Amino acid sequence: MERFLPGITPSASCSFLMRLSASELRRFDVVIDIEKLKDVLVNYKRDFVEKQWPAELYKWEAVKHFKENWNIDDTDFAGMLKTSIAKTYNLLGSVNNFPAKMIHSFAQKAPEEVRAMFIDLFDENKDVYERNNSFKLKSEILLDKHGDGAKQHYQNENSISTYLWLRFPEKYYISHVSKIGK
Repeated sequence: MERFLPGITPSASCSFLMRLSASELRRFDVVIDIEKLKDVLVNYKRDFVEKQWPAELYKWEAVKHFKENWNIDDTDFAGMLKTSIAKTYNLLGSVNNFPAKMIHSFAQKAPEEVRAMFIDLFDENKDVYERNNSFKLKSEILLDKHGDGAKQHYQNENSISTYLWLRFPEKYYISHVSKIGK
């Protein structure tokens, strides 16, 4: 399959590029063929309902479910968190990758620490890179304190970008660092 951006399929390229501003696009060291971009966008839009939407619908149902259930002040924070992310399915869990289970486990054992992590992560007045890094560092601390021998907390760029996207879908999207070519 021909690649539009190095290492990314054309449809993924479109989803990614459509979310960038002109100034963000200028930061790439990739020359974009505008005519090719127009063709890819036309095909993407034409095929979206038939081919893309059936595979993407559950993601937007997960956002809706999250927004309907998320309450940072809930007295049962761990329960609220589990309910809020219940429909994320493979977005926050897959074979050998358990970010939803680990963050819920941490929330059961240290609800106020995890609540504070999400308050910080969702604070749009702070730099997103710093928030992401802080979330990972605090997850490492929780793993040491409450991991019960687990070797990993699974709170990485993918899971953190998913939390951000669930909370602010108009601003963020799920980052799959492993799918972006070098």
